[in-house]
Amino acid sequence: MNSKYFLYIDILGFKDLVPLGQKRVHELYQLINALNVHDHYAFSVLVFSDTILVYNKTDPINDHDHSCIVMYAIEFVKDLLYRLIGKDIFFRATLRYDEFNHFKLSNLNAFYGPALIEAHRDEKINTGTGLLLHKTVWARNDIFKTVYFSDEYCFVFLNQTLDTVLGQYGPNVPFSVSGTDFENQDFPLDIAKDVIFLKSIYQNMLEHPDPQVRTKFLTTWQMYRTRFGAILDALEKSSFNPKVLVPSLDWSKYINQAIEK
Repeated sequence: MNSKYFLYIDILGFKDLVPLGQKRVHELYQLINALNVHDHYAFSVLVFSDTILVYNKTDPINDHDHSCIVMYAIEFVKDLLYRLIGKDIFFRATLRYDEFNHFKLSNLNAFYGPALIEAHRDEKINTGTGLLLHKTVWARNDIFKTVYFSDEYCFVFLNQTLDTVLGQYGPNVPFSVSGTDFENQDFPLDIAKDVIFLKSIYQNMLEHPDPQVRTKFLTTWQMYRTRFGAILDALEKSSFNPKVLVPSLDWSKYINQAIEK
């Protein structure tokens, strides 16, 4: 068995989604079917029920290859995050480096290995939502910002544009930039998506009928607060109106684009 970069994604609340009807489930599968990962020659994807497995088919040769595989794996999760914006569907994912084997027989796909066993085990941990990197991967991630979650995992901030804006303008809002300049840097659409996403996390943290689920969203919210605390405070006070970030920008078209089905 070879070691692989193994991405395990669990769609949360799938058992509650199924009773809503076939259309809702089919829409989710259509979304998963359209993910960018399917177009990348170096990766293979397995989907069953509420679980998505992704691993590298092409083995890395050098350090650069290792880092690229990790970068692409995280990008795939980011792609899923943004495709789910406005749909009130969330996921929990882990990325690790461990042994995994997958081969096709005449009538079925066979797949097994420690990577799958450990990822399934850790899926039961109360990790909130989003992506966690296992310690076997930490040294290979040189693109995405993270924060300590446990001795085994760190939490990944998938919202790269929000991170770029934070680095460029600082944490205090409103940002010192005109609406025109903000638009010229192609920031508004991604930021609109981030605001909608963060609002959903916040609302579920407060309003979800299941206390255990509320706790998961609280965990996620606390992770985001470690990096975007002042921005989240401003959004919360404004009922998540992105105008609080850049007042001179007309956000309406970007909000509408962000939630288009």
